[in-house]
Amino acid sequence: VVAPITAGVGAIVPALFGLLSGDRPSAVALVGVGIALVAIFIVGRAHPASALDGTAGWLGSKGIPEALAAGVGFGAFFIFLSNTAPDSGVWPLVGARLASLALLWVLLAALPGRTSVRAETNWLILGAGLLDIIANALFLYAARDGLLTLVAVLSSLYPAATVLLARVVLRERLSRSQLGGVALAVLGITLMAAG
Repeated sequence: VVAPITAGVGAIVPALFGLLSGDRPSAVALVGVGIALVAIFIVGRAHPASALDGTAGWLGSKGIPEALAAGVGFGAFFIFLSNTAPDSGVWPLVGARLASLALLWVLLAALPGRTSVRAETNWLILGAGLLDIIANALFLYAARDGLLTLVAVLSSLYPAATVLLARVVLRERLSRSQLGGVALAVLGITLMAAG
């Protein structure tokens, strides 16, 4: 439930910003954006009925407010990245990572108890960080060269890649709705590319 909400809001915020600040994708591309946004929610959806706490209401359910806030944060980050000067290269990402590390050190110092990392997970952590910085650099260059409205939605289709990787690597079974969501994602990408 959390992943599609975060991805969807993280796509909608910069897409709306792009449209309001002058992006003018074709009608076909806009239809693709709409289809892709629906696909994000369908693909990432697990079992919403069991995941939501019915007593608290939808917004009060565990993780939902945090997912919405994370989506807004990702969306704002994408907007800021897309507005950096083209001649700044990847320096905006260096600044973002330094700010992240500084905040992390403050949080670790403020949290009670000590946290430790098992040695066998160091390579996984390093790999995740490397893939994250590569993905952010690719987003940075895509947003500088293309329409933020399209780039934000395309980059937020990562739940489809996650679901497919889980199928291939972890041998997880896909639900029919997830398969339908992947098909919608492909259709949305095709329409955005055609537009």
